[in-house]
Amino acid sequence: MTPIFQIPAHRSITPVFALLIVLLAWAAFSGLSAHPLNAIGDDQETLHDLSLISSHPDRFFSKQRQAPIRPSVDLVLLSGYLLWGKDPAGYHLLLVGLHSIAALLLFHALLRLDTDRELALVSALLFFLNVAHFRSIQWFICINYIITFIFNLLTLIAYLHLLKKNNPVWQALAILALGAAVFSHPSGVAIVPFCAYLTWRQGASIRQTLIQTGPLIAGAIGFALAVYSFSPQTDEITGLLNRPDWTRLALNPPWYLSRLFTSAHWLTPSGIGNTYQPWEIVLGCLAILGALILYRSRIFPAADGAVWTLIMVLPFLNNPLERLTVGPSRQLYLASAGFSLVLAWALRAFLRRSALKPGRQKAIWAALLFSLTLLSIWHLKRAEAIDFWLVGRSHIAAGQFQTGITQYERAFARAPDLIPIDTYYSWVPLLLSRGESPKEVLQNALVYHPDAPTLHFLLGVSAFLDNTPDRQAEQKMQEALTQAKNPQKMQYGGALAFHNLAVFHKQSGRLSEAADLFQRALTLYPDYALARKHLSEVLLQMGQEAQKQPRLLDPQNK
Repeated sequence: MTPIFQIPAHRSITPVFALLIVLLAWAAFSGLSAHPLNAIGDDQETLHDLSLISSHPDRFFSKQRQAPIRPSVDLVLLSGYLLWGKDPAGYHLLLVGLHSIAALLLFHALLRLDTDRELALVSALLFFLNVAHFRSIQWFICINYIITFIFNLLTLIAYLHLLKKNNPVWQALAILALGAAVFSHPSGVAIVPFCAYLTWRQGASIRQTLIQTGPLIAGAIGFALAVYSFSPQTDEITGLLNRPDWTRLALNPPWYLSRLFTSAHWLTPSGIGNTYQPWEIVLGCLAILGALILYRSRIFPAADGAVWTLIMVLPFLNNPLERLTVGPSRQLYLASAGFSLVLAWALRAFLRRSALKPGRQKAIWAALLFSLTLLSIWHLKRAEAIDFWLVGRSHIAAGQFQTGITQYERAFARAPDLIPIDTYYSWVPLLLSRGESPKEVLQNALVYHPDAPTLHFLLGVSAFLDNTPDRQAEQKMQEALTQAKNPQKMQYGGALAFHNLAVFHKQSGRLSEAADLFQRALTLYPDYALARKHLSEVLLQMGQEAQKQPRLLDPQNK
């Protein structure tokens, strides 16, 4: 299909596109430099290992390491650590820089696949601004997906040279790049079946395909075994080696593919959840069917993009949903490149087959790309709320409450509809424990979760604590309990809120108020052992205080 805009084969195209990528990176990702790192978990484990390696290089493979051993990633991060230490801004800028390189390399790889320049440029642009893989760019520990993708593209480019020139040098380069990809993330082996597909597509028999890709297959097996020997207990390895779950094996592929549609250049709460939705499975199955139609119709390179997308979700077939924090976002990084190619082709094909005049086609095509760019930037900014939320949660778990509350507030200011409702169940008791009213937070939360009984219940608790007449507060709480699917869980949430505020009063010396709140916590949830313990302590302390009060002198007992 002929391009809408004829882009000449001029050497200035790449630097101009690189400049565009830099401008878009500033527009879409500049805010990430102000994001703090997680207070606990993978971020801190990686920083610990970088500190260990930088002071003792011989401990690169030490058992004192906390994060998995990934030589390619470790070397990249170590370079950054030596330059800027633990400064979060440096790591976020490194992620964005590598993502920019990945987009430029994708453009070059698509040209090698005989994609016309316009389609290659648009595909790389859509990939760069794809929202579906936003976690790979927000969370610095996910740099391994970007590095894997870069080395996968280098493997592909070297292999395409090998198919044309049959030079052993290109084969050696392909194997080296494959090793670097697999040593970054085990999913890097997925490039091997794609190379085999390209060989077979060009007319080779199955035997010829196996012979041609044999060195890559052997290399992939060897590299995978080496990765396993380095870090056998990593999440990626256990995800691959889990006992097969036939439900996951059947549902994960269409679910992953559907997320490429539902969060391509926009983001909704349904696009970040961790549950299978029937309509998502149907959409994913239609995507698989569409890939088959593209290939059977020999519509290239769109069919190549569809096959790439299917292959790149295979490493995550057996992943349990409980391993995911916000959907499969980071695991869609590799697959989103193929999807972007298919999307760019589909949009252009639709315009080309219309009855519009060439001039109007160009105007609509330019307007469409401009609109997608603005839409993507806006939703990438919204997606930062997810990172604020996750970082805030980690700081609260680490006891850094003020930082955690600040991140929650930033998340709510950025995209309140994307914040999971469970956030408020930890946020509200935390505010109560600090003697702060959660009323405004709850009222804002109810705008986005109007049918959540627990929020209404906590609002009743807040009304009671704000000295609203008891009857009104109690009525709100009872109404919420009657609407709840799990009233026991809600009662515990309310008891936790009363308990936390009681602790605040206890520490402030207001013992009678504390005793009353501890008693209310136990009324809601009689099995709350910690509240019972604290109530006993307060009552004992109140008794001791009462004994210390001066008594009237009795002539009989001076």
